[in-house]
Amino acid sequence: MLREVHVTCPSNVLIIGDSHTLLSGAAEAFPDCDISARYGRESSEGLEVLETTLRPDHEVVVFDLSTNDVLDPPAFEANLDRLLERADDRQVVLVNAWRADFRNLHRRVNGILQRFAERHPDRVTLVDWAGFIGAHPAPLGDEPDYIHFTSAVYRDRAVLVSDAIAAARERAGSSRPQ
Repeated sequence: MLREVHVTCPSNVLIIGDSHTLLSGAAEAFPDCDISARYGRESSEGLEVLETTLRPDHEVVVFDLSTNDVLDPPAFEANLDRLLERADDRQVVLVNAWRADFRNLHRRVNGILQRFAERHPDRVTLVDWAGFIGAHPAPLGDEPDYIHFTSAVYRDRAVLVSDAIAAARERAGSSRPQ
């Protein structure tokens, strides 16, 4: 179903994610990328995946993990520092979070992500998923769990991530004709 979304992802991109990555149809949307995604994955597990899957030819690492870290923002912040260290000189794409809960837990994590991206503008591209969802008229569908979205919204997410990958590749000077 998500093959109708045209996105580009060369084989030198590693995507590590959670349920949002899966629900975006990443395997179909990004067939040439190396992808590891699992429901409920936190950033600490994502770092373990990075250790075992990062190859020398990966130029961009998409770390699509923030939603499941809202209960421990200090650990998440430390994991971002570890991510940048382990990614060496590669470009990193991060995606912020959106959750509808009365405590707005995602806002603290998103602040951490924003400050991190601002400290590393030459290495980090931040996808503003929260801003996209906040501006969307009906992202949750008929039976919401207030964390996940409609398939149409996830198609848009795949495009947003694809655009961020393209920006990161351009910044790395590795853009090539497809």
